[in-house]
Amino acid sequence: MMLALVAVVAVNATQVDFNFSDPSAFGFVNPAQGEFTQVTTGSAIAKDGIELTVTFSEGNGFRFYSNKNTGQISLRGYNKASFTISAPEGSKLYSVSVKGSNLGDKYVSGDLKSGEWVNEKGAQSISAEIIQSTVYFDEMTVIVAIDGEDPGIDIPTTKVVSVAEAIADGMKLDSAATSKDTYEVTGFVVNSEEFSLDHDNQIWWMADDAANEGAQEFEAYACVVKEGDAVKQVIDGDKVKLTGRITKYYDKTNSKYIIEIKNGTAEFIEKAEGDHELPVLVLDTITVAEAMEIGNALPMATTNNQQSRELVVKGYVVKANPPKEGFNDQTWFMSDDQFATYGEFEAYQCTADKEVVAGDFVYLRGKIINYGSDPAKNTIEIKKGTATHGEGGSVELEPITVAAALEIAAALQPEKGSSLSTDETYAVQGFIVKVKNAEQKTYYMADEQGAFGDFQAYKCSSIDYEVAEGDEVIVTGKIMHYYGEGSSGEYHNFEISGGQLKHLVPLGIESVTLTDKAHKVMIDGVMYIVRDGKMFDVRGAQVR
Repeated sequence: MMLALVAVVAVNATQVDFNFSDPSAFGFVNPAQGEFTQVTTGSAIAKDGIELTVTFSEGNGFRFYSNKNTGQISLRGYNKASFTISAPEGSKLYSVSVKGSNLGDKYVSGDLKSGEWVNEKGAQSISAEIIQSTVYFDEMTVIVAIDGEDPGIDIPTTKVVSVAEAIADGMKLDSAATSKDTYEVTGFVVNSEEFSLDHDNQIWWMADDAANEGAQEFEAYACVVKEGDAVKQVIDGDKVKLTGRITKYYDKTNSKYIIEIKNGTAEFIEKAEGDHELPVLVLDTITVAEAMEIGNALPMATTNNQQSRELVVKGYVVKANPPKEGFNDQTWFMSDDQFATYGEFEAYQCTADKEVVAGDFVYLRGKIINYGSDPAKNTIEIKKGTATHGEGGSVELEPITVAAALEIAAALQPEKGSSLSTDETYAVQGFIVKVKNAEQKTYYMADEQGAFGDFQAYKCSSIDYEVAEGDEVIVTGKIMHYYGEGSSGEYHNFEISGGQLKHLVPLGIESVTLTDKAHKVMIDGVMYIVRDGKMFDVRGAQVR
């Protein structure tokens, strides 16, 4: 896909500003809140002669998206999309600056480092690739010069300095100010923290003398060191070259100024010892109930800044929304109970090793948040986590007949106006002889088609397809006896309430007659239901 951003340059140098919060200024439709406007192949966003060309062969590419909570519009680029920013022919770029989110090396590779590019000699174009997640472009500023002329502006440069020189330059800055110039600082690591697997970066202190272990004046904060394409961790005694812009920071704890490079990148000059592999990530695996307890103890937030450490939540999927067209993430709900029909814990916009469906057992990795502002409506969830399928120790219950289920229910002795249920879970096999209330998913069952049904599958959700009279099914749950009294006198309900219902589909049979009104048809290995001359898929959607 190609996307162009353009600017007309009337002088030797100019600054071109792009604000992506108003797509209509570029000829696009402003998306409604929570919606997006796709940037299609060959589309051009035009402003004055600068070209941003975007290419991708899969995924979502680029689109304008309106935040579902705030309505703020940004231009979003997705994983595997590439882009090139070019000056008009005969002209040169001198700097590019992008404001937004996820602009670091973890998300973008190429010339645009942390949303910034500067080159005092100029270049006709720069290129980058989105390598992970979603990158948010809010604003972009481009400085360009015509015909390679001196732009006549203060262009940031890259300074190669020692630790002492970096400290000296940093102290000349105002408090909390950051340099315009990029610095390459070479020195020894004298105090290092272990690489943070939660934050994917590391903190260490540097000095010009490896023996100066007490140095606390120059800090590499939330930085990453690479060896080739592999991320490594630094240890005391390593000699590294750290690249980034320096900031003057006031350390309140020690009542002094320190100089730091934040979110910088580093490379080894000399290693103290060993291969410097990252520490092994060991995550605690917890149940859904434990995840709910952790989530409820967190402060409620409308953003994901109030979150637990990274964990793995294991459990059964009780409801799953299929992936939306054009997206590879899903939302599903989880429970510790294999036979539950409702899951309090949400996996929101998460990805998995394969599509997640109800009944799967998954291990979901991420950070738990307590999302919402109303205690009665808040949601405990992992957002944008990753999941793998696993074995959940699922129980294969031996089905019993409807008659046996009725005996078990009748043996329960509740008081009038109350109910009792079994401690055990049962799988009851039989035929649907009457649909009592399709909307409430309530049915009568018997051991033979056409017989009278005393046993109810009450508010039982089908995990495969729509339920009709004549279907042979297995309903799983706890058997219950309700003893009530109404206007017509006393009555007894024998049922499974809130259980899971699935159909028995004889394999290899092309057509199975159920009733005069409905039958199943197998076409190319796919099961359909034909009812009253209409064909439905297994999710109940009409096909033809």
